[in-house]
Amino acid sequence: MKRSAKIGMLIVLALGIGVGAKVMNGDKDKDKAQAVAEDKKKGKPQPIALLELAEADLFRIQVGEFRRTLVLTGNLKPISETIVNAKQSGPIASVLVREGDAVKQGQLLAIMDDAEVRQRLNERQAQLESFKAEAAYAERNREQNRELMKQAFISQEAFNRIDSDSTVKQAQLKAQIAQLELARKSMRDTKIVSPIQGFVATRDVNPGQDVAPGAKLFSIIDLSQLEYVAQVPASDIASVSVGQTVRLHVDGYSGREFLGKVERINPAAQQGTRSIAVYIRIDNTDNALRTGLFASGELQLDTQDKAIAVPDAAVVLDKGQRYIWVLRQNKLDKAHVEVGARDPRTGKVEVRKGLMAGDAVVLAQLADEARGASVKMATAKP
Repeated sequence: MKRSAKIGMLIVLALGIGVGAKVMNGDKDKDKAQAVAEDKKKGKPQPIALLELAEADLFRIQVGEFRRTLVLTGNLKPISETIVNAKQSGPIASVLVREGDAVKQGQLLAIMDDAEVRQRLNERQAQLESFKAEAAYAERNREQNRELMKQAFISQEAFNRIDSDSTVKQAQLKAQIAQLELARKSMRDTKIVSPIQGFVATRDVNPGQDVAPGAKLFSIIDLSQLEYVAQVPASDIASVSVGQTVRLHVDGYSGREFLGKVERINPAAQQGTRSIAVYIRIDNTDNALRTGLFASGELQLDTQDKAIAVPDAAVVLDKGQRYIWVLRQNKLDKAHVEVGARDPRTGKVEVRKGLMAGDAVVLAQLADEARGASVKMATAKP
């Protein structure tokens, strides 16, 4: 009887423990359900347990050849640009060109009123003629008295005074010649001409306007040769060299490609960005391009035989970090990656770190709640 009583008590205890465990587990499930319900009420996103993807949503990584193309951005600038300033003061009589006009080197742009300048020029010419006569008379007098001194008709001291006077007259004549040349130059400066061949970019003067020396009148731009300035990251600058070809696509010129060549590379990196300026010359002999236009460029650096590349749409940028959704062991995960150059012809970007051959990259846009979710592949419909 005692043995039977003990067994009965053990059975009762086991049943009690089982019932208690069920009650506890039920409480936990109830709490979990309540927590989920509260999160839903608060609008918090819930983790995704299972996600169905189509094969088109995946990109299977294969190691292969990749053309490293550096994408550049920048503006077009003129190589040759000049500002035409007034060289003297005076009123503007007429202006012969407007913005956008094509001009040749030496072409007349504007004319200043030359009445005062012409008067000064005439005065200088008259003064020069007077000094020429005085200098000629002083020179003849010196030569005559030189003969008289040789014959002892005059003293050495008297000849020295005559010789000195002639020397002074010759010096005064040279000064007058210089003054006349300045007057002639002032006369020439009343005709304002273009120093280069190009196009009038700005016109800052109108007829009747009184200008001072150094005042800006025109700006002339030569469009035949343009320069494209782009910033290259320090990590890629070692692959850039003078003479490389750059393919440019300019806003407003859809369907047309322009070619340029790397002409110079700045020896110093910019502070802050640590990028390096690269200067690309563009042959624009047909004057199709204009300065100040925005352009994107493609500079092929090299070709790698064993590289990992994915469609650039798969790369997600979040808070300064780049990551890619990958499917590994039938689970979704975020792979933080380091990307390199982009090949604009294929739309793929090089992945230097974070992926390996065999990974399946998810091209579809996913929410953070998909991390860790199992994936079911959708059955293709016939």
